[in-house]
Amino acid sequence: GASSKFNSKGGVVVNKQSIIVKTNFEMAGRLNKSGKRPTSKEVGTHASASLNYMDNHGSKDLENDTSLANTYHENGERMTKEEFKELDKDLKEDTQAFRRIIIDTGQKEFNREDLNKLVRESMQDFKEQNGKDFEFKFAIHTDTEQIHAHITAFGSNADINFTKEHLQSFKEIVGEKSEEILLDKQLEQDRELTLNQLIDKQMDGVLDNKFENTATQEEENLNKGLTL
Repeated sequence: GASSKFNSKGGVVVNKQSIIVKTNFEMAGRLNKSGKRPTSKEVGTHASASLNYMDNHGSKDLENDTSLANTYHENGERMTKEEFKELDKDLKEDTQAFRRIIIDTGQKEFNREDLNKLVRESMQDFKEQNGKDFEFKFAIHTDTEQIHAHITAFGSNADINFTKEHLQSFKEIVGEKSEEILLDKQLEQDRELTLNQLIDKQMDGVLDNKFENTATQEEENLNKGLTL
């Protein structure tokens, strides 16, 4: 099974693959790299851009439904396009702080459903364990060689501000969840293999019985013919 471990730099490794988490954030009133203090409206404009980028990329494997966006709610259900537009409008009007997060587990076995579960459970566990209270939406991109997730989180400055310890905690949670999902997938494969073997054995038994009954009937018919 998969196992997680830490390297010398605090990185998390699962199934011989490094867990990659990239993130940055913006806060209203906080000095940025340009030496400016953006307003909540300016931060909201950038949060909207992040949300739209997530939605517009990597959706080629999703069912083309004109009523649904390519972005997920916190519960893993796809947003409707009306909900997406409403959120986009709200973010533009006033956003105190937001954070972009990209997760790449490096696990080739992962599909869209696996990553959906990983994001939901990792974000929820992180919020509970670290006393954070923010909203988030996410999208899963499958248009590159490695499937990965994009998250846009938004809330108060205090909730969006992560320390180095917070970031390490989040990476470790993602590693643990990746390990759990890989283990579940292996168990499911084992169950399926066992079931297929059982079905094959039963079918072999049915065919053997059928052959035996047919041979017995033919022998009885032959004997009957010899006695006439």
